[in-house]
Amino acid sequence: MGNSFKGVGGLSWYPRVTNFKISNKVKRLRAEFGGKFMERRFPEDLYASLIEYIYMNKGYFYEWNEDEELTWTEEYGCEVADVKRALNILLKHDFFNKELYEKYGILTSRRMQIVCINANVEKTKIQINADYMLIDDKDLRDFTLKALRKLVFFSINHGDNPINHGENEKNPAVILQIRKEKIIEEKIRLNKTVVVTTDKSREESPDGSDNSVETVDNSVDDSVENDILAEIKYNGGKNSLIFTTNYVNTLKVLYPDVDFETETYKIQKWINKRPVFKFKKTIAEFIDDWYNRVQKSGGSTAIDEEANNT
Repeated sequence: MGNSFKGVGGLSWYPRVTNFKISNKVKRLRAEFGGKFMERRFPEDLYASLIEYIYMNKGYFYEWNEDEELTWTEEYGCEVADVKRALNILLKHDFFNKELYEKYGILTSRRMQIVCINANVEKTKIQINADYMLIDDKDLRDFTLKALRKLVFFSINHGDNPINHGENEKNPAVILQIRKEKIIEEKIRLNKTVVVTTDKSREESPDGSDNSVETVDNSVDDSVENDILAEIKYNGGKNSLIFTTNYVNTLKVLYPDVDFETETYKIQKWINKRPVFKFKKTIAEFIDDWYNRVQKSGGSTAIDEEANNT
């Protein structure tokens, strides 16, 4: 095992989809393994036991060898051939990543890695072996800033120093670290460029309320004219969020599957139905959360399929 494991694992629980046992993917496992009713369920039972063991111990991977094979054979009171066959079926149907299993002899999956990183966000560091990574830029963007800042990649096969960018550009830890830092910069730029200014034409309101225009101005590209593209009114029309060109361009980088015009229309319609709604966060953070939710759900849908999520 050596130093391939650092600083993660020890989860006391993990999220699991409620339709796991009735999903078509699991039904295919049973059909392929064959046998009587209970025998057919062996691959899914083995999978459930393996991921519990992984989350409880190393967090995102399991080093598999003949000793581990025998351990699980004894656990289930079955033949070694049964464990081998069940594992091969799990690999075939992508419950575990086959390429990394064949290359490094480990059991892991993209979902397992995402769960592990999110669950370890309260740790001082989340140290992950970049050689085993299956997460992509979209996954990195879905992590919170807190998780990204604590995430540190290392590589056993390319040296253990993750952040010496100049020495080895082929080092997967260096590549992931650079990509992560760029995404952090994008998120910070999005969060820090909210400037609230008073609309002088409405400054003196008879009811003494705060009438302001919240302008999001991401001045990151001087070659692009920073025009006003849209405005979202809230607080009964007394306040506004202005969308500038740079702000919209930043949103498109962070959330490539989200259509700006569609979601702006949906957000305004959602707010209009709730004129006295009080935001727990700033309106810009509300927009960011909305876009993030749409991105995770697969992107924008037609306007007539407006989401009712709050």
